[in-house]
Amino acid sequence: MHDAKGWQARFASQLLSYGGGEIPPSSRRTLKIVSGHRTNFLYRLVILFSPKFRTGDIRLTLVGKFKALLGWL
Repeated sequence: MHDAKGWQARFASQLLSYGGGEIPPSSRRTLKIVSGHRTNFLYRLVILFSPKFRTGDIRLTLVGKFKALLGWL
């Protein structure tokens, strides 16, 4: 059984595996970044600095970006 940490990356990876042909290219790139951020530091920096990765709440955005930087998503 998987722990709660990393569920976003696993979910993004599964979406790419099963629905990759149906997903638009820009969304596929985003899913690739999320699914690979735990092993690719460059992807972590993309999540940190890209305005694409944000929520409506600045606190949640900062927490999410910090977690991504540490590879905790």
